[in-house]
Amino acid sequence: MKIQTPFPANYEVEIPPELPSDGKSTLYFPPRESGHQHLYEAALKFAYPSQKAWYGVFGARSKREDGPTLASTMPDSNSCLVSVLGTGYIFDVQHPKDWTLIQLYPVRQSVVVSDPELLVLSSFTRIAAYDRDGRKWTTEHLCSDDLKIVGVNGTWIECLGWDAPRGQHASLRVDVSSGKLEP
Repeated sequence: MKIQTPFPANYEVEIPPELPSDGKSTLYFPPRESGHQHLYEAALKFAYPSQKAWYGVFGARSKREDGPTLASTMPDSNSCLVSVLGTGYIFDVQHPKDWTLIQLYPVRQSVVVSDPELLVLSSFTRIAAYDRDGRKWTTEHLCSDDLKIVGVNGTWIECLGWDAPRGQHASLRVDVSSGKLEP
């Protein structure tokens, strides 16, 4: 598990040496349900000022390593992104029961844009950007497969992706503010 802090946060996050034995301050993402099995792969401890610390145990949709396992601060200083083998969760650390499963799957990359402040996530074919208010935009499918963000150049996110109809990799540019593909 990698912890990255590209944005200031109102909380602290760390990898705990172990979970509390009583399990009272532990939340499961997704919640444990009888008759359902999940692959819980990562545990974190969250501390928010004036609130009791709590532990999160995060599951993956698949055991395949389709994406990173990381925790990241977000432009909203109360929010956190956790990605486990490509399964992404976003939640307010102060109110963790109100979490969202990221529809972009698998999360393969996490890139920070400093101006405007965005956390940009990519899958095999699409990109989503998150600002202080949450999800700002999600692109349509940009390519057939193997999308990679290779850099941010001013107002553009530079990408490479596999274009199956042409049988080659293609360079793509996505507008940082709108998520629109450059024609």
